[in-house]
This record gives sequence, C-alpha cells and structure tokens, in this order.
Amino acid sequence: MYRNDNESVSSVVEIGDCYYVKHYSDVEFLHNEWRAIELCSGEYGRARNIQKGIAVQFAKRLITLEYNAKAISLSDFTENDVQTFCSLLPRLISVIHHCHTKGIVHGDIKPSNILYERDTEKLTLIDFAGSLKLGGLLPSKLLSTVSYSYVLNHNDIQKVTTALDWWGLFQIIQQVVAHRRSNELNRKVFNIINSFRLVLASDLPYDSIMKSLNTEL
Repeated sequence: MYRNDNESVSSVVEIGDCYYVKHYSDVEFLHNEWRAIELCSGEYGRARNIQKGIAVQFAKRLITLEYNAKAISLSDFTENDVQTFCSLLPRLISVIHHCHTKGIVHGDIKPSNILYERDTEKLTLIDFAGSLKLGGLLPSKLLSTVSYSYVLNHNDIQKVTTALDWWGLFQIIQQVVAHRRSNELNRKVFNIINSFRLVLASDLPYDSIMKSLNTEL
C-alpha cells in the first residue's frame, strides 16, 4: 500500500487552541504513530523537535496531538525561504537521526510533514503513521508518499533501513536546489550534507547521490 498525495489514512475530527484530534481508518497506523511518538519524543520532544502526543484511544481509533497554529509546513516555503531551509537542514538531519537511534524510521519524510514557526524558529517533525521499526521486514501495507518513496525506486528492498528517510530528505533537497540555482547556495547545501556523511552513508548509496547532487549543484 502506497499513499499518493491525494490519499490519507486519517482525518482531523477536532481542533482546539493547542491540540487536534485525528481519527484513523486503520488502527495499525494509529499504533505506529503512538509507538513512534513515545519512543522518539523524550528529550527531543521537550526540545520541541518532534510532535507531542497528548492522548490516544485505540478502541475509537483516535489520537490527540499538539497543534501550533503559527507553524507552516515546508510545502509553504517559497523561493525566498531557501536560505531558511539551509539553516534548518542540520537540525532536520539531527532530528531524523535521533529517531533512528530510537529504532524508528519515520517512513514518510516530505515537506508537509516538517513544520516551522518563523517567530521562534521552532522545527517539528510530524505524522509518524507510516513509521517502521528499524531493521524489521517491510510490511505488506507501507504508508509512503510516492514521490518521496525510496522503496518505489529500489525494488530489491526487503528490510527497513534508514535509507527510507534519507531518500525522502534528498528529494526535498534536490527540489530546493532546482528551485534556485546559486553557486554559493549550492556549495552551502553540499557542505552541510557532506558534514553528515557518516550518518547518511550507513544505508544509502551516498556517493552516487552526492554525485547526482553535485551535478545539480
């Protein structure tokens, strides 16, 4: 099962001042989200990098999550936000890597799942419904947005690896690079990524991707 940009396994049924409630059509994805939030929020949750879970009702397939009306997603970024994205990139890589250290792969890294509040520069990773246990076998139902899916581009993948997340992030980076061609910006992006080489190279064909990026740069 792959989700495209027009499909969803959950819907918002209530919004408050600082929370919202989602209802899931499939309880399996509710379990995924709550498990990931419990494992990953911890210290990083207090540091406001991962969306906080407030309550869960498995029988009713409901989850209550923190809500920030001032936050926008990276999908709302424009050409004028490219420099802001570059400043966020090291933090974003660190947050995703933190989830991996907790044994969780987010599974659906894309612009709409990354929130940013301009006033406080708060970065938040959200929507863990498609999250997976690192090292486990790929499930028959895989919740992944097609245009950011590593699995769809590599048919021989059988186990859950960190590459599922890094591939999605690289797609975002390539979109940013294509959006605004600047040698100075390109070098900055390349150097940021290269500084995280040891983190990114573990499960990903890092050299070939960097070569591709360098061609774009």
